[in-house]
Parts: sequence; structure tokens; C-alpha cells
Amino acid sequence: MLLFGPASAVAANIPKSRSRATFMPNTVELFVFEVPGNSPDGLLAIPAGDREKRSTFTHKATLFAMPPPDTLFMRATGLDLSVFGEKTREGELQMIDGASLSKRAGEELERFVNRHPDSTVQALAALAKKHAQPCDETALRTALESDAWPTGGDALLQAAAFARVLWKASTVALPKKHAIVWLYRGGPLSYRYP
Repeated sequence: MLLFGPASAVAANIPKSRSRATFMPNTVELFVFEVPGNSPDGLLAIPAGDREKRSTFTHKATLFAMPPPDTLFMRATGLDLSVFGEKTREGELQMIDGASLSKRAGEELERFVNRHPDSTVQALAALAKKHAQPCDETALRTALESDAWPTGGDALLQAAAFARVLWKASTVALPKKHAIVWLYRGGPLSYRYP
């Protein structure tokens, strides 16, 4: 199975039991809002349509490469952001609760994205090198420092851009002790690594 790359390459590696026609790009929707009890149960009790209404920060993007950007960012940097995950009828729901965000995750995002972006660029580049994947460190830095979402199928660029989105969301969530929640919708997600 392909580690990361363009959606067309990921689609080419879908097991034979699945039709290629069923592959479609995933989307990621990220929200910041108060979760009752700051718990997974509190999150799951919120009706799907209410997340965006409650949100004080929203970001939506299309993913054209796998693995998902949060997974790739944490794998490259070694960060544990205390992410809760649950497969739902809508897709893969993820959350960093307000308590985890204020204890450690917010500080880690600040450090890796805002204070020491070179560390993140080097970590992502090292992961690419380890798996003999091409890597443009200048493009990684741009994705980490820009508010523009990458339009190509480079999973590393998506990881850098998503790290920035998470950091920006944390600046909104931390003062209010809100959670950061994101949802992957669409085609199959591949979390496989060699």
C-alpha cells in the first residue's frame, strides 16, 4: 500500500475488492466549540448539524492524498496531541478536548508551528526521506506559514497546512477552553505505514 502521495496513486492501490469508481477525495471539516463535559460522550451527543452552528472557528478543505494530515503531522514530529477518534455514520470524527488542549497540546502546536517551524519542516522532510519520497522543503515551509490550503496531491504539504490550521484553531479554543473537532468525510482513509 502506498504511504502517501497523489489521490490517483492512492486510488490505484485500493484493494481489488473495491471498485476504483468508489474512490473519491476526502474532505476535512474542522470546528472549535464547547463540548459538554469536555468528553467524547459529550461530543457524540451533539447532533451532526449543530457542530458548525456552534463553531467559533471553521475550516474546510479537500484532501487529495493519504494518510490523513493529522496522522502524518503527529507521526513525523512524534507529537501526541491526545486526539480522540470515533468512526461515525458521517465519517471519521476526531477531537482534542479543551482540557488536553490547555494542558499540553496547545503549547506543542504553538512550538511546532509558530515558534520553531524549522523543526516541523525538518521532521516532515525526514519522514519523506525515510520512505524515499520526494520533498520540497521550501513548499513545506510555505504551507506551514500560509493560510492557503495546498491544491495538489502532496500529503506532506497537507500535513504542514493542517498543522497550521490546528494551531490557528488552538488560538481561538484555548482562551475559551473549547475543543477542536474535525471530521473526515468521503472515500476510504488509509492509515497504513510501511
